[in-house]
Amino acid sequence: MSTIKLFVFHLLLILISTAASIHASLRKLSEQEVKELVASIQSHRLEASSSGSSTSSKVLGFVTPWNSAGYDVAKRSNHNIKYISPVWLQLRPAQGRNAFEITGLQDVDLKWMKEVKKNNVGAKILPRIQFDYAHWSKEYMQMFYGHATFSKQVHQPVVDRIGQLIRAYDLDGIVLEIGFLQFEHIKHVMVPFLKNLKEKLQGMQKSSRFEIYLVVPSVLPNPNDSNTPNALFERDHLRLISPYVDGFLVMTYDYFSNKRSRNQSTQYVFNSPLKGFIDYTVDYFTEGGKRSDIANKILLGLNFYGVEISTKHLSSNKLLSQLVEEQRDVNSEELISNWLKTYASPKLDFIIGGKFKEHLNDYHLQNVLFDSDAQEYLFEFIEGDQLILVVFPTPQTIQTRVQFAKQHNLGGVMVWELGQGLDSFYPSLSK
Repeated sequence: MSTIKLFVFHLLLILISTAASIHASLRKLSEQEVKELVASIQSHRLEASSSGSSTSSKVLGFVTPWNSAGYDVAKRSNHNIKYISPVWLQLRPAQGRNAFEITGLQDVDLKWMKEVKKNNVGAKILPRIQFDYAHWSKEYMQMFYGHATFSKQVHQPVVDRIGQLIRAYDLDGIVLEIGFLQFEHIKHVMVPFLKNLKEKLQGMQKSSRFEIYLVVPSVLPNPNDSNTPNALFERDHLRLISPYVDGFLVMTYDYFSNKRSRNQSTQYVFNSPLKGFIDYTVDYFTEGGKRSDIANKILLGLNFYGVEISTKHLSSNKLLSQLVEEQRDVNSEELISNWLKTYASPKLDFIIGGKFKEHLNDYHLQNVLFDSDAQEYLFEFIEGDQLILVVFPTPQTIQTRVQFAKQHNLGGVMVWELGQGLDSFYPSLSK
């Protein structure tokens, strides 16, 4: 999960039917709508639809050593996830040496990789290497980024080691996550680093080409300067990098944590709002769609996890769904933030598919709200004196984002992470 900067997300009023109550872009679903939504969520279908199975768009899924369900999904043949990125590896300072090393090799699972290639025909395995700055001292940061450009002494051994690992484990390429640093401050090293890495892999070519993908943080509007967005990677940087990578994995999720980390007085729950966040990021990087060369390399990030807020519910407290009906002159962001403040110490946590399904089966689902701008659902559960508010993906919200990627001629989508969601999510990736 990532941490990036804040922006003020304004929601627009929309037209609605008489069957549902609405507050700005936030509305309460009818009983029939809730019934149909829950049925689609609890569907056990995993296979890709026949109409979408031939899509040329890429789908990349991350898998983690701590979630075996993701390993199982990657091995299946009945979906179109053909790029698998296990998060096994880290770049850290070498113990007792003035150099860097790649750690995490103990997590590399050769048997699983063979099963993936056997069952998921055409799948490519590209492990992620994370620049693990938590283990870098100031001296090592200076060692790596303090050079005027690419260093044969410091950076070439890292490039060579990546090449060795790709050859030794018969990999199809690599995913690099270089962390949340201002790229402007490190481009003098990272652009030639990526250039040298591409040249290294080109010199090792086998029957198929090795691929390189770079993780890129999303972009947020700057409330103080509309012409200067909050961007760790600027669009000029993507143009510099583009010749040396096969794709940009853009992290268009964790929006709610950006709001909370920037301004504790504002609380927010949406994870990847489509309007004002996803569309803003894509519009910025592609210059309003004019840079098709960049758009074709962007894989739009999708979260398969959700956010859960739990708190003690008193008779004096109003449900969010009640406020939606009562306060129609307040925008959704302000309404949600003010509502959360009426509860004592609400607990926020992440939630994955299994637990969300337990809530649907075991708790009383009071109401479901839908925000047409964010394109996300909010589920209100009541269990005794506990109120649980969950924002979780659905087949519909995933399909909306996949369609957005296609409409904007993006290269595809990437999922964090396989196994966290529900089986009903996977068909939406190919629609």
